[in-house]
Amino acid sequence: MSNVSDPNEIILLNDEEVEKVNEFIYLGQLVKWPSQPGRFNKEISRRICSGWNAFNKAKKLLISRRIPANLKRKYFNQCIFPAMLYGCETWCLTKTEETRLAVAQRKIERRMLNVRLLDQHSRGWLRERTQLKDIVQAARERKWNYLRKLMLLPDDRWNRKLTEWTPNTRRPVGRPPTRWMDDFTKYTNKNFNELLSLCLTNFWCCNVSPFVLRDR
Repeated sequence: MSNVSDPNEIILLNDEEVEKVNEFIYLGQLVKWPSQPGRFNKEISRRICSGWNAFNKAKKLLISRRIPANLKRKYFNQCIFPAMLYGCETWCLTKTEETRLAVAQRKIERRMLNVRLLDQHSRGWLRERTQLKDIVQAARERKWNYLRKLMLLPDDRWNRKLTEWTPNTRRPVGRPPTRWMDDFTKYTNKNFNELLSLCLTNFWCCNVSPFVLRDR
């Protein structure tokens, strides 16, 4: 996968042609190029599917009326949540993609409570009985905390360099896709260098809740 290679160019490795692709799975996460609006749709689908796979492994336990709610909640937090939020620190989600995650969580909650969509129970009613953390808020919180961890890394670390890197090319015509740093720059109204200074202060610990709860 490359952003500069000639499409007709053939790359050989040990006399075998290397296949050119637009996406592949790396360390359990989908890597896609070129970046386009909605580029995380497929990854969100994979995460939701992983969450349901974790649910189905203990389906009898989770839908049983005899199992205490605290045991169901413990399994959800330890097995289903990590499956659905794997790699969420690197996501830059649109409102639509966040809604997909929230809808998937509510569907799992209904299965755990043995209620149907036709029963028309509100999101608050479901959350009051399951007492689960909102998946969108959890993803935002992990991303917020990861930025501080990233900023504390040495300057020569590759993930730190990629965060600061700006390609030396003209951007294509049209509205650019949402960048990873846009969540932070829009919320704090600070540029990258100013964010670097803020990450080293108590500001980052004190403002996680407003960042997480915005528009929810």
